[in-house]
Amino acid sequence: MKPILFSLLLISGTSLLLSATCNRDTNTCPGDVICTEIFNMVMVKVNGPEGVPPSFDDVYTLRHKNHEIIRTEPIPGSEGRFTVLDDNYQKKLANQQDTFTFIAIKNGKMVIEEPYVISADCCHIKKVSGKDEISY
Repeated sequence: MKPILFSLLLISGTSLLLSATCNRDTNTCPGDVICTEIFNMVMVKVNGPEGVPPSFDDVYTLRHKNHEIIRTEPIPGSEGRFTVLDDNYQKKLANQQDTFTFIAIKNGKMVIEEPYVISADCCHIKKVSGKDEISY
């Protein structure tokens, strides 16, 4: 009985792995590329004055190449943590690397202007450089 169960698990695992095959963009991806189901995000933790979680009037990321402003949805319960960029942007950055700036505005003033270099392959974005934590 155990060898049969093991064989069934092996077959289902192989099916699961094959279902993760993606061909997101045949113009940029060579053949069939195996992508994980993970949703990548470049995050930054922002420490406000006296340890109070910060609140801003506006938060966005600016792509230098084309001056595009990118806004991401806040993650509920993630006070003080902000998304710089996530896999929703992967197709626009596929097989490239670019410079982005995380910007936070409070009371009409830019209080954070932090540079990041982010790349993407056929599946996911990835932080090349940039801070994990900022204090302002």
